[in-house]
Amino acid sequence: MNILPVISFALLAMILMSMLAKTRPYSKTVLPGKTLLVTPLSILSKLWLHRFGLSALATGLVFTSLAGWLPLSMVYMVAAFALVILLLPMKMTLTSQGLALGDGLFQPWKEFTGIKQNRSSLELKNKSMFSKIVLFVDPAKNQQTLKYIENHIPAN
Repeated sequence: MNILPVISFALLAMILMSMLAKTRPYSKTVLPGKTLLVTPLSILSKLWLHRFGLSALATGLVFTSLAGWLPLSMVYMVAAFALVILLLPMKMTLTSQGLALGDGLFQPWKEFTGIKQNRSSLELKNKSMFSKIVLFVDPAKNQQTLKYIENHIPAN
């Protein structure tokens, strides 16, 4: 038995598990502070949240299928699992202490350095270039969400 297909499938499974852990963690974190707003995340916001996992998964699926290590049915199955993870409902919770995406990712307000508002998105800038958060929100709810966030983060 060739070991490379087994290792590649294990790595793809770990990427799926990390994506699932962001969406549905094993244990929920207790959010500090008073809850201000709870709103569902859009599919574009979930795509942004899982962008690194999805790009790694797509690269791995392309290379393992081109190398012949995974049958096409397995490639479709892994892609279907990734799609199911993206379609699982997630929520954004704004508290007086920070921002929570889903049930496992919480960032305090002090980690954010600014806000950039576009027509259909809010970009929460962070000290690190790779950890900024882009929230694609409904324009009708955009003003309410922006009001809560501006109270805690200085706008540019």
